[in-house]
Amino acid sequence: MLAFDPRGITLRAEEYLKSFGFADRGLAAAQYEYCVRSVGTAQVSPLLPLSPALSTVNPCDDGVADAESPPDYYLRLRTEVARMMIGCGNDFDSHFHVVGTAGQCGVVQSPEALTRAADKIELSKYVIRNVAAQYGQRATFRPNVESMNCVNGMHVRLSLFKQDRSLFAGDMYGSLSQLSLHYIGGLLRHARSLAAIVAPTASSYRRLVAGYQAPVNISYSQRERSSVVGVPFFCSSPKMEWLEFRPPDLSANPYLALAAIMMAGLDGIANEIDPGAAMDEDIYGLSKEEIISPPAMPTSLEEALAELEKDHLFLLEGDVFTEEVLESYVSYKRRSLPNDL
Repeated sequence: MLAFDPRGITLRAEEYLKSFGFADRGLAAAQYEYCVRSVGTAQVSPLLPLSPALSTVNPCDDGVADAESPPDYYLRLRTEVARMMIGCGNDFDSHFHVVGTAGQCGVVQSPEALTRAADKIELSKYVIRNVAAQYGQRATFRPNVESMNCVNGMHVRLSLFKQDRSLFAGDMYGSLSQLSLHYIGGLLRHARSLAAIVAPTASSYRRLVAGYQAPVNISYSQRERSSVVGVPFFCSSPKMEWLEFRPPDLSANPYLALAAIMMAGLDGIANEIDPGAAMDEDIYGLSKEEIISPPAMPTSLEEALAELEKDHLFLLEGDVFTEEVLESYVSYKRRSLPNDL
């Protein structure tokens, strides 16, 4: 039964990475969102009476991101979450108010080795739920909370290191190396099958909807937020060069998700997969004649599961995943579909 242990799968992914010899560790950091609701109501908790300037802002616009106190009503709650996380040894880089209505909050974790990063995601969810309860609130990580008004994702930042040097730093697109572009190539080639693991609920596909800057286009970019792979526009140090895989959400098992993402990237390196040209045009600002649409992510969990059945051999390398594990996973998800609202 050890093959079915999610944490064991992540540990095997780390060992598989080391077997290549070019890197001694892979780092991951999650940037994720959650919403806070009043207990006993289905509505997202109010922000506080807003000023006229803020009250007209569309909740999906970027204009409300990083709101400050007093409009940021949940600053005290998030500060208590931060204090508790630090007390648990779960350090992080920042916490902030997010764009999707008043009750949406965000956290950026500090980079850790793959398994430790997954541990921190699980511990963070536990802390957030319990602190919210102490404040008489309820925290939800559901990908789609209320009709595109509040969607919660988990962008995963990734890098490979040899000692203290990031192997993703170079002089190519976005100051990336050729190795990191091959890593991107693997993420793009397997993005549709990865969806079944990193976005594993029906609610996930109510978040992954075109037109809302959701990561639905199988492309990479420094500027276009609808691309599944983001490249930082500015990086202060070559030691910190990283990529961001944007389709995951917190309904995923973080151990399976981080392991699968790493395996896709390593497949890209092993097979020198060319990711093609980056997509830096704002596709929502182009006319229909100007748009060259890239391939798209699945639009339902059933579609994603079918993609995983067709494309999963890369997950079997190094005995990280097994056929039995993947067959059981797909079978379980299909059985749960009728009740997965």
